[in-house]
Amino acid sequence: MKNEELAEDHSSFRPEGTIIHSSFFKGEPYADIIRRWFERNGGEPVPGERNSKLHRLACELRYIADNQPDLLLQILPRYGLPEEEMKALIRSACELPLLPSLPTTLRQVLLPSVVADAPPAMPEKLPRLVELLLSRTPEIYQPAVAHAIFPALGAHLCGVTFRYIDNTDHEATLMNVLMAPTGAGKSCVNPVIDAIMADIRARDNANLARERAWKNQVNSRGANQTRPECPQ
Repeated sequence: MKNEELAEDHSSFRPEGTIIHSSFFKGEPYADIIRRWFERNGGEPVPGERNSKLHRLACELRYIADNQPDLLLQILPRYGLPEEEMKALIRSACELPLLPSLPTTLRQVLLPSVVADAPPAMPEKLPRLVELLLSRTPEIYQPAVAHAIFPALGAHLCGVTFRYIDNTDHEATLMNVLMAPTGAGKSCVNPVIDAIMADIRARDNANLARERAWKNQVNSRGANQTRPECPQ
């Protein structure tokens, strides 16, 4: 169903008492989701910003409320606004086009409900290389470092390709994303990665020095003089 059709289908309120909605989204109370949303958006609204802030909240909550005005009217706090004003701002929110994905703020609000407080336990037995690379890493940081080392290790692959789903061969392209609050110790991955990449960086520095020397030689030759070949 197109966004325009969805907005049109749910642009009006059903008669009071004709439907009873659940107050939960995937087992979590809407009230808890709304509370966390306010915490990330400057706190609960005060007189002078109630209408605009509740409109923004309605615009985001409709992604997890099937864009239904009557459900939003049930779950949204009112902060003293009359029902007709609430209906007007909810109707305005539901008439806007829906984007393909959740708004960033709402996605961040929902994240705590699906992310555990602690990282998964490390396997009892690790590959010898991984065990060596983690040998000087504090235990609390080992899960993060264990994931972060593979892109650096993959950079050492030469002539190794992988068959992709489209039946073409590609070199290894690995990526690791480490997310944590400020001061949580994300820099714990740097010493291990620096050690893995030391040989590549040394080779890069040597090649850069050769390139600089070649450019200096080229620039010092006259227009009619033979220029040295570019180093390979």
